[in-house]
Amino acid sequence: MEQKEFGVEIEIESIYRPCGAGHQVGDCCRIRNVDGALKMEGFDGWCPELVQAVLANCSVLAHGGSLAWEDEQGKVRSACPDGACRVIAAIRRIPQEHQN
Repeated sequence: MEQKEFGVEIEIESIYRPCGAGHQVGDCCRIRNVDGALKMEGFDGWCPELVQAVLANCSVLAHGGSLAWEDEQGKVRSACPDGACRVIAAIRRIPQEHQN
């Protein structure tokens, strides 16, 4: 069976109230998949609670999996656990050839 490897892009899509970590709509970071090892890029300053909330879904998408609640194939949303700010991040699968 051929192993599928993808990168993942995480983008802040919406914020209900100002985020204490300073996130803004449009903030982005990526996870590259290098021979099955996930490499985080651009996460400096990202809130650890938000990062924890997105990582499991990122891992699934990066290794070719899918999630039942995908908005479209290869795209899901995850929310920060801070219910007051309600930071929503869109997570998108990136084909191997577009990871650079």
